Amino acid sequence: MLNLNTFGRVVVVGTIALADQFDQPDIGVRHLRRTLITRARIEGFLLDDHAREYETAIADLLSWYKQGLLQTREDVAQGIETVPHAFVRMLRGENFGKQLVKL
Repeated sequence: MLNLNTFGRVVVVGTIALADQFDQPDIGVRHLRRTLITRARIEGFLLDDHAREYETAIADLLSWYKQGLLQTREDVAQGIETVPHAFVRMLRGENFGKQLVKL
């Protein structure tokens, strides 16, 4: 937040790890001063808000994939017995990239 540009945007996405903390109070509002000074916007992002753009996005992504322009990171756990641990790691944000389980 210290590097937030004037009129910058902060996108809030990927908060699944907080889903089970609905009874916890929100903390950490100290960043609001920086948001005020920079006149930034903080906005949530839900995929469904952009459904009308799916076809274009899929075409672009497919093109970039075929060109080798997309790079991914995967966190792969081995075996069905690792599913619970892998799932909890994902919820805690302890994995990197996509959390997968190889069966």
